[in-house]
Amino acid sequence: MIIDNFNAVAPWFDNLSDQGDFFFVQVMQRNKEKNNVGSGGYVIKDYHFFDKETFLAKKEEITTLCKAFDARAYFWINPRNCKQVQYEIIREALEAIELETHKLFKCVSKAIGRKRCNRYKSKWILDFDTKDWSLINKYLEIVYKCRPDGIKVNTFIKTINGIHVITDPFDLGQFKQELAIAKLDNIDIHRDNPTVLYYSNE
Repeated sequence: MIIDNFNAVAPWFDNLSDQGDFFFVQVMQRNKEKNNVGSGGYVIKDYHFFDKETFLAKKEEITTLCKAFDARAYFWINPRNCKQVQYEIIREALEAIELETHKLFKCVSKAIGRKRCNRYKSKWILDFDTKDWSLINKYLEIVYKCRPDGIKVNTFIKTINGIHVITDPFDLGQFKQELAIAKLDNIDIHRDNPTVLYYSNE
C-alpha cells in the first residue's frame, strides 16, 4: 500500500500570506512500526516549508526516508509562523529548565507542534477509520447542518485505515446532538493535528 497526499495538500501553500508563515512536516517512526520507539514515536527529520515549490522539490527525499526507515511523513494541517513559534520556544525552554528535564533539544519541534498561526482560520480533522463513503456522508450531512452556515469541508485525505476529512470549525455541541438523534457513534475530531502525507509498506 502507498499513501501519497503531496498533491492534495500542495494547494494550501497558495494561501500563505506572510514570509514568516510555513507548514510543518515530520518523518516519524510510530510504535506500530518499531517496537523499540518511545510512546510519542521517533522523529527521523523535521521540515519547515515556506513555499509549494520547495515542498514538492523535497518529495523524493521525504519518500526515500520513509521507505528507508519504515516511517511515515506527517503534515500539520494548520500553518505556523516563525515569530509566534519563537515565543513558544522560549516558554518550552523555561519549562524544561524548571522541570530539570534533559529534553531541551526537543523544544523546537514541540513548540512548532503546539503553536499554529492564529492569523488563519483553523482547520479540523474528522478522523474516519473506514472507507465506507455511505457512512462518511451521513456524518458530513450533519456537519453541514451545524452552525455556522456555509461550506465547511475543504479536503479529503487518504489514510492507512480510512479517511481524514479536513473541515472548517463548526458547533461541536450541535454536532453531538445531531449524532445522537441519528444514532451514529462519535468520531475523533482533531483541532490541530497532522495528517498522513506519505506512507509505503512496499
